[in-house]
Amino acid sequence: MKTIRLLLLLLIAGIGFAGPAAASTPDERLIGTWEEYDPSSNVIQFFPAHTLKLYLTQEEGEESDSHYIGGTWSLSSGGILTMHMSLGSKEMTQTVKVVFRGDEMVMVGEDDSETIHRRLKGALPEKYVW
Repeated sequence: MKTIRLLLLLLIAGIGFAGPAAASTPDERLIGTWEEYDPSSNVIQFFPAHTLKLYLTQEEGEESDSHYIGGTWSLSSGGILTMHMSLGSKEMTQTVKVVFRGDEMVMVGEDDSETIHRRLKGALPEKYVW
């Protein structure tokens, strides 16, 4: 009986320690490298300084001789992500709603279309390294 109480106490203590990590801010959850896998494929990296890189394959970047599109990002308390990106003289702004579902990040467009990303662990996929 004492063993069961001890295990329950350790379990409750463990849950208490896990709580703060799960309660990170939306900005903290967004920061890192994400790989879209549905419905398309790309890699985007969000930095703590509110800058970003959208990595390009060689085919995508050949014309501009650029390995990525750079930009800035902001995330509202309501989960609205605004990304300002530029490549040469071309500029683009994209606004999406960000929803975290478990380990996935889902970007929901104005037309309710979804792109689903998972956090990339390790090096960039080979198609983005050229």
